[in-house]
Amino acid sequence: LMPLAIPLLLGVLFVHLVERFLRALDEAETLNRELEARVAARGRELADSFEVQRELEVEKGAAMAREHIYRDLHDDVGSKLVNIIHSAEGNDAGDLARSALESLRIAIYRAKYPELDLARFRRDLEEELSVRLGSAGIDLSFSAELDDDSLALAPAEGYHLTRVARELVSNILHHSHATEVSATLRQSGHVLVLEITDNGVGLAGEGNGGNGMRNAEDRMAELGGSIHWRAATGSGTGVSLHLSLQAGERGAEAV
Repeated sequence: LMPLAIPLLLGVLFVHLVERFLRALDEAETLNRELEARVAARGRELADSFEVQRELEVEKGAAMAREHIYRDLHDDVGSKLVNIIHSAEGNDAGDLARSALESLRIAIYRAKYPELDLARFRRDLEEELSVRLGSAGIDLSFSAELDDDSLALAPAEGYHLTRVARELVSNILHHSHATEVSATLRQSGHVLVLEITDNGVGLAGEGNGGNGMRNAEDRMAELGGSIHWRAATGSGTGVSLHLSLQAGERGAEAV
C-alpha cells in the first residue's frame, strides 16, 4: 500500500496548500479593497477639507474687500454728502444729499449687520450712552430686563433703534441741561421697550429738539413702533420707545 499512500498523501497536501493559498489570496483581496476604500475616504475628507478651507479663504477675502468698499464709501462719498448738506441747507439739494446719506448708511449697516441679537444691541446701546453722556459729565444709570436676549433684531430695527437712541441723547446733551440720565431696556415676549429719562428742564425746554424729535417719530413709525414723551416725576423728561419685534420684516422692507 505504500506506493499508493505516498502519492495520495502528497495529493492531499497539495490540495490543502492550494486551498490555503486561495484563502490567502481572498484575504489579501479583501484587505486591498478595504485599504482602497480607506484611502478613497481619506482622499475625499482631504478634498472636502481643502474645499472648505478654500471657501473660507474666499469668504475672508470677500469680507475684507467689502470692508474696504464700505470704508471708502463712508469716508469719501459720505463726507462729500455731509459737505453738500451743510452748504445747501434748506434747499432741495441739501434734502436730496441728506436722503442719499441716510440710504448709504442704511446700506452699509445692513451689509455689515444682517441681524443683531438683543444681547449685542444691549451692549452697544449701553456703551454708546455711557460714552456720549459720560463725556458731557452726565451720570448714567442703565438696566436691562430681557426675557430672551438671543432674539434677533431685523437690520432695519437695529439701525433705526440705534439712530433714535442717538437722537434722544443728542437732544439731552443740547437742550436738557440734565445731570443724570436713566435708561431701561425691557423685553416681554416680542415687545421691546426702551425708556430714557433725564432730570433736565423738562418738556418745554427740550421741545426745541425740532427735527431730531420728528426724525425719531418717523423712524419708529417706519418700523411699526411708537415713541412717547412725558414729563418725568419731579423734573425732566421721559421717553418710551415701543417696538414689536414681529414688525422686523416690515421694517426691513421699508429700508
